[in-house]
Amino acid sequence: MRHFEESRAFIESSLCPFVVLDTTHRKIRVVLLSKGLKDYMGLCDDDIENYIERFKLYPEYFIYDEDLYAMRMGLRYIYDHRNEEMRVRFRFHLRQEDPYVWFMSYGQYLNNQEDSYLMIELHNIENEQRELRSAIKSSVQSHALLEKILDTTQTNIFWKDNERRFLGANKAFLQYYGFTSLDDILGKTDEDMGWHNDPGPFKNDEERVIKYGESTHRIHVKCVIRGRECDIVASKAPLYIDGEIAGLVGSFEDVSSEYRQQKEIQKLNGALQTALKNEEKANKAKSEFMARMSHDMRTPLTTIIGLSELALKSDKCQDKETMSKIMDASRYLLELINDVLSSEKFDSGKMKLYADIWDHDAIMSSIYNIVKPSADRNKHTFVFDVKKDVGKILIDRKWLMQILINILNNAIKYTYDGGRIEWHENIFEENGQMIMEHEIRDNGVGISKDFVETKLYEPFTQEHNPLTKSRTSNGLGLSIVKKAVDLFGGSITCHSELGVGTTFILRIPFGYGEEQKKEKKMQDLSGRRVLICEDVAINAMIVKSMLESQNVEADIAEDGLVGLQKATAHSYDMILMDMQMPRLDGLQTTKELRRMGYRKPIITLSANTSKEDMEKCQQAGMNDFLEKPVTLEKLVEMMQKYVGKEFV
Repeated sequence: MRHFEESRAFIESSLCPFVVLDTTHRKIRVVLLSKGLKDYMGLCDDDIENYIERFKLYPEYFIYDEDLYAMRMGLRYIYDHRNEEMRVRFRFHLRQEDPYVWFMSYGQYLNNQEDSYLMIELHNIENEQRELRSAIKSSVQSHALLEKILDTTQTNIFWKDNERRFLGANKAFLQYYGFTSLDDILGKTDEDMGWHNDPGPFKNDEERVIKYGESTHRIHVKCVIRGRECDIVASKAPLYIDGEIAGLVGSFEDVSSEYRQQKEIQKLNGALQTALKNEEKANKAKSEFMARMSHDMRTPLTTIIGLSELALKSDKCQDKETMSKIMDASRYLLELINDVLSSEKFDSGKMKLYADIWDHDAIMSSIYNIVKPSADRNKHTFVFDVKKDVGKILIDRKWLMQILINILNNAIKYTYDGGRIEWHENIFEENGQMIMEHEIRDNGVGISKDFVETKLYEPFTQEHNPLTKSRTSNGLGLSIVKKAVDLFGGSITCHSELGVGTTFILRIPFGYGEEQKKEKKMQDLSGRRVLICEDVAINAMIVKSMLESQNVEADIAEDGLVGLQKATAHSYDMILMDMQMPRLDGLQTTKELRRMGYRKPIITLSANTSKEDMEKCQQAGMNDFLEKPVTLEKLVEMMQKYVGKEFV
């Protein structure tokens, strides 16, 4: 297309939005609009001349003021550089009441040298401009949001270039260090700020992040902040721009208070461990003391109870009433010792139940026979209403009896003479488990509601009232009862009113046992021979007298060595072995006897009553355990059980 006139018809009929300008002598004159541009602007042929004339005279009516200057500069430039293409963005409207629309103009001269006709192709870029404005607005908002997040977060955040120089930091970072402006750190390194007594490790970590792209997470370090050494945990990661590491971004938290707390906790834990060790030592010392005191107190009690029992059975005793009082006082002292030891075992977790098969009716009858005389002495009406023909039950007989006897004795003790004591039993199944429910009711002095709710089962506590002042009590009974009931997995409930009376309801689980009908054949013990290994002469003589009352021959060995000599020289049907003896104790003596081939029963006779002591005796080769002080009834029962048997 060499000349404008040659292409005029083509341009004029083109559907593309073209406008042709005559720029002769740098004057701008519109000479032609293509059909496409006319159609776009909605112009008819009659309007074109009028609009062209107006554009010539008043171009500012059509083109936005700020863009008119850019348009003129573009036209001047292409006039001087005709080989190039002009590109100018501008806002245009045909009528003043219409909104401006963004256009992109692409202009080029039709003939580079001769003609001054500039053909401009116009494209509506309003949509692109709208999207651009939206993107810019979104970017500005995102930037503002990011700045807001960085400035409101409490974590200290910073970013550096690949030379480890600060590029920026958030508000929390600046406040933490006490900076008023970002200018205080820009372009500086940690070494410039003097935050580390030894900056080497920090520098090495950051260089690994920048060089190798490694990330670190909550590394504990120490920093000097305004003259104060602080504990911080820092995390750092590489900062990528266009796929290349351009620096790093990091954050840190001050954990000085947490580390101080950890040190305090460690210190407290250390103190606690020391306290626990001291408590263990104290508990061990207490247990050892209790065991020693039990032994030391049972030994003289053995003498007192043994002599009292022999005296009461003797026709030569002239003051049996006094002797009976001595026996009662001794038994109470023994009961006190047993209660203290039981309480200590419960507290130390050493107490266990040992269930066996027993006759229910026999247990209840035994309890009745034990407590009924006390009720009779106080002239009480005693109602005994327990189940009959229950059969064999699986239960710990000793503790069941101790629980019920304790509650019944309290009812008898704390009811004025001539009162009423009721003992009712009910047996039922609950949740697949057999339960025996005992209701023990009295019309005695009663217990206050506050004491029942707060102190009833505490050890060594007793509510004071006129009747309790005249009764002897160690304050351990109900504490032990509660612990024993809990050990059974049962429950105990108390309902009481001062001056009216008290009702205890006990629920104790049990199982049924298989019927085992074995007739006990009582052996004649006359002529049997027993060796008593006991270092306390008076106690040995008491046991000897008890045995001789049953026509049993008895020898005494004052220590283990003498016991070995006599057991070797004579044939004994049973040996009663004390644990603590001079020269050779009972455990070593028993082991030596078993090694020598002695196969007859060896029964422990000791004031050491702990489960550990019993286990030691069993391991040494002893067959059973008799607790001091021993009674004639228990001694005979043990002989009936073992005499005539041999053991490997």
